[in-house]
Amino acid sequence: MLGLLSKSRFQGLWSSSKRSFAASDQNQFKVSDRICMELTAVHRTGSLRKILDQFKKHKLNLTSIESSILDKKPNDSHLVKFSIGVQGEKDRINIEDAIKGIDDIILSYKYLTPARVPWFPKKITDLDLQGGELQVRDEEAARDHPQLKDAEYRARRDYIASVSKGYKVLDPIPDVEYNENENKTWEYVYENLRPLQDQAMASQFIHNVHRMERECGMNKKKIPQLRPISEYLQAETGFRLRPVSGILSQREFLNSLAHRVFCSTQYIRHHSTPEYTPEPDIVHEILGHAPMFADKDFADMSQLIGLYSLGANADQLTRLGALYWYTVEFGACKEGNQIKGYGAGVASSFGEIRHFMSDKPKFEPLDPMNRLPLDFPVQTYQPIFFYGKSFKHMKEILLEYGEYLKKPFKAYYDYEKSEVEVDRPIETYMSAEGGLNF
Repeated sequence: MLGLLSKSRFQGLWSSSKRSFAASDQNQFKVSDRICMELTAVHRTGSLRKILDQFKKHKLNLTSIESSILDKKPNDSHLVKFSIGVQGEKDRINIEDAIKGIDDIILSYKYLTPARVPWFPKKITDLDLQGGELQVRDEEAARDHPQLKDAEYRARRDYIASVSKGYKVLDPIPDVEYNENENKTWEYVYENLRPLQDQAMASQFIHNVHRMERECGMNKKKIPQLRPISEYLQAETGFRLRPVSGILSQREFLNSLAHRVFCSTQYIRHHSTPEYTPEPDIVHEILGHAPMFADKDFADMSQLIGLYSLGANADQLTRLGALYWYTVEFGACKEGNQIKGYGAGVASSFGEIRHFMSDKPKFEPLDPMNRLPLDFPVQTYQPIFFYGKSFKHMKEILLEYGEYLKKPFKAYYDYEKSEVEVDRPIETYMSAEGGLNF
């Protein structure tokens, strides 16, 4: 059997059922404490300063302002559109007065109505509303694997999953007491996969594995608990692990990243096939994902994908799922004249990491605006990997991709409040979509 990464976070083992949000209609929210408008103006030297001074004079608190040229003219006098956000929904009278004072440059203006978007977790504690209906298992996808045929293993796996059932995101992560079989499986994987990682993975990945070994006590003898790993990540980059009892929907999984939360399983693959699992397990989470979440630039990249997923429509969500796949799961980067892996799908799969180091896959520069395949191989190794020059460079690419998506609002994160802020009024509704699963 191929030593592939489990694809079930995207398709295969788990198929979508009805909506998986525990959130109900009463959890919908409206952000309307600000006014958003567009001004069309004749742009000359000093026009922007004049607009800003006029708004300040009328005590209007601007939350955002962006400009774009509409009509460039030879005499350098052209039309420009200003998109402006003003704090306080009761300030329209002051806005009208401010515009009267600059009517020599303002040609027209309009107020923007609230955008209606799918519900998303605005506060970090809203993540506790997710996962009420986990994805339904499609056993046909891996019906011959002992992981699905072994009743004793399945009972044990279900028990481990139950440990995190009802977990609240700010609570201490509960420990799991692993048995001898499980620890031996971990030992085999650790002993045989770590040397391959040292050959294939990026220096940032290897550096953080060594730090996790020193500071979290991670070793080959026993499966590490999520709590010390999560505390280490929080201290390094603010990311935390959230134990989950099953597979979340694509939207829920990506939305969690906006809050710097990574949803992690705690069970481990079947002891008879330590080099392969048809579903994500703790090997994939700890030896695949966790090391890179300790890198600041990578953590920022992951959070950007999460922020872009908030309120995304179905097409945007599909594209973000692909972007996640080709970066967080199967990303690569340049190191000198070499290309190294950093994605968890490479790091945690015996077959994939050997394939990555072979002459079989193709490598192309990461350019999601122009090339982002939306179909993922399920039963074969990755035919292509996309790489960046550096993690800072990839973060710049992702920032540009946020503009490319053309969402109706922008989301920012308030770290003091652990809460998402948006730049214009929105209304949310409950989405009953399917899609790929994570």
